[in-house]
Amino acid sequence: MWQRSHRYRADVEPREPAAIDGRELRLGQGVISVLLLGGFVFRLPALVAVAAVVSAIGAVLGPHANPVHAAFRAAIAPRARAPRGWEEPASIRALDTLAALLCGLATLAFVAGIGAIGWLLALGEAAVAAVAAATGLNAAVMLRERLHRRT
Repeated sequence: MWQRSHRYRADVEPREPAAIDGRELRLGQGVISVLLLGGFVFRLPALVAVAAVVSAIGAVLGPHANPVHAAFRAAIAPRARAPRGWEEPASIRALDTLAALLCGLATLAFVAGIGAIGWLLALGEAAVAAVAAATGLNAAVMLRERLHRRT
């Protein structure tokens, strides 16, 4: 049984042992979106590379290793109310993989001197991340399901 770490937190167990608080996913995607949009507005391609690294950590090592998710668990979760929804780690990892791929390709485009393509990829990922943060829709899972239906 989960113990209370703060008086505002209820004792609620996730359905799966490794399930992740849905708010954690939304915060992570919100941070990625803000990084990418900030990079675009201020013309800082380095922020795209930062988003690529943060997403790659989550994609390779899993959402529990993602620095944004870790910050949520350390700073916000102990003070927040019990979560209403849980997310599968596989779906979060798919979203991180998509973000790492798009931001990585955007970074390569910047290095190659093709800034327009880099910003197009970065803004595409910013849109995906913003939709995931605002609505909880996971474009990576929808893409994966669509590809599996074709085979």
